[in-house]
Amino acid sequence: MKKLKAMTLIGFIFCIILSFCSSAMAFDLAEASKPYRGQTLSMSLMAGYKVNEVIPQIGKEFTKITGIKLKFEAIPYSETLEKHMIALATGSKAYDLLNIDNLWFPQYVAYLRPLDDYMKDPKLGDPGLDIDDFVKEVLAGYQWNGKTYSFPEGYFFPVLIYRKDLFEKHGLTTPPKTYQEYYEYAKKLTEKEDGKTIVYGTVEHGQRTGVFDELCTPYWGKGGQLFDKKLKPAFNNQKMIDVLTIYQKLYTEGFVPRGATDFELGEAAAFFAQGKAAMMWNWSMMGADLEDVAKSKVAGKVGYAMFPKDNPKVVHYVREASTGLCIPKTAQNKEAAYLFIQWLTSKATLLKIEADYKCGHPARYSVMNNPAVKNLFAYFPLLEQGGKDNAVRLVPKIVEWSQVDDVSAVYFQKCMIGQLTPEKAVSEAAKGVEKMLDDKGYYFENKDYSDLLTGTYE
Repeated sequence: MKKLKAMTLIGFIFCIILSFCSSAMAFDLAEASKPYRGQTLSMSLMAGYKVNEVIPQIGKEFTKITGIKLKFEAIPYSETLEKHMIALATGSKAYDLLNIDNLWFPQYVAYLRPLDDYMKDPKLGDPGLDIDDFVKEVLAGYQWNGKTYSFPEGYFFPVLIYRKDLFEKHGLTTPPKTYQEYYEYAKKLTEKEDGKTIVYGTVEHGQRTGVFDELCTPYWGKGGQLFDKKLKPAFNNQKMIDVLTIYQKLYTEGFVPRGATDFELGEAAAFFAQGKAAMMWNWSMMGADLEDVAKSKVAGKVGYAMFPKDNPKVVHYVREASTGLCIPKTAQNKEAAYLFIQWLTSKATLLKIEADYKCGHPARYSVMNNPAVKNLFAYFPLLEQGGKDNAVRLVPKIVEWSQVDDVSAVYFQKCMIGQLTPEKAVSEAAKGVEKMLDDKGYYFENKDYSDLLTGTYE
């Protein structure tokens, strides 16, 4: 009798497993899209991201399967936020999908349609989506009050990028382990010929949109926090002064090119790709272009490592970044838009994007580890390591984060070129940020804010 019950139980479990597998295999995009065949999805894509250059090409496969047409508008990154905010605030129905940097997500969320209902709808939701396959912190960048508003199409964070051949030439066998050592390496790697610098030790993101990000990495690597529980600036301290001191010395002592005041990620990577710098702090995704022989003189000579940190006990110290597609509440074709997001960020499509187009920023662990692409770029193991070791962190999820960044960068850039001392720059940046947040009403009730809003990590 016991044996019969055991066999019955085993049979029952097997049926559940079989039912689950059949359900996961049963999703048919062509069938799910039938009610929306003939609709046209209008989407805004940020220019400058490789995946967004691929979407119009790979999107033809989606149209072939579903009969849903796609219309694209490319917008320069620097103009995206303003243009989107105007469209959303005025109730425009021009877009079904908005491509955003998750850095801005808190500014968008009030205007967006969450995806949770679509995910649960058996007619729309693919049981094989496997949301846990996304890097946790990256997915969290599109979540708000327990709801999900996008799935990441790409994932990247700042890493140390360096010339392996120049390291060997100068007797450097390992990447620098601390920010001070990073400075010493830059000094040693700078090469001159007839009094003229031919190779700079490193290159900085001196443009106002890049300064604060670069400084945050070594600052967080010291265990620094940006805000206290009241959302008052907490970076007016010796840790940030020490970081900014090195950042300034790199520039004023000539180990960084003078033109770096105008460099953001693309300009810095292009300078490095020409063989003019030995190291740089830059986003991991730039490795895709650095390894492209048609674009880079240093392809095959580049090494990648986690950026050095001064406190080995610190875990979360590099800012994750990603791009994703969101559905505005005013979208006219919401269901079709969800089907496109789900298809684009599926395991199969993201794998194809990497295998066929080599975008270099997989947001899924299964793609990073797939044999077809696992060895595509030398920094892929860092992406997995950063995610699984919880090294990546979100910036404070306040609507005004971009303004915090911009206000601070004004003073940090002046310090970079020697117009302000590090102490003065940090002090003025903290005052400027506090005034801006005070004007926004954050301190009116003297309340404590969550770690999510303050960006606090242990």
